Amino acid sequence: MRAAVVFVVVLAVLCLADAQRGGKKGGKGGPGRKLIRQLRCEDGEKPKCECAAPPCGPDNKPTCTCADGSAPTIPSPCADGGYPTCPGGCDDGSDVVFSANPLETPPCADGSLPKLKDLKGTCKCADGSKPTRPGRE
Repeated sequence: MRAAVVFVVVLAVLCLADAQRGGKKGGKGGPGRKLIRQLRCEDGEKPKCECAAPPCGPDNKPTCTCADGSAPTIPSPCADGGYPTCPGGCDDGSDVVFSANPLETPPCADGSLPKLKDLKGTCKCADGSKPTRPGRE
């Protein structure tokens, strides 16, 4: 009997720990969510992003709308107002080409999403400047 109680308590603790971190598919999300979190409306607010049938994924991309009626975009990280390219950052080895709206214009021609942590230091702006992180100087 005592072994059964210990088993149930351990199982409950494991379930609670898994639920708090978001389960196997939850948590902080992948690069797609990181890109979406950077979207801003013309008034500076975050857009409302929803998928037709959750969960969102590569085959079920979210639709993002702004309360002010503007189109959501990612602020430019380049001094010239453009967007950087990152050599060889896509799954097929092609260059990552960022844009103002990665939902409409994916950064990789092969449809993959770049792993942002792997791109550190490789991205360059057209004017030769180093891109900054949006929202940070």
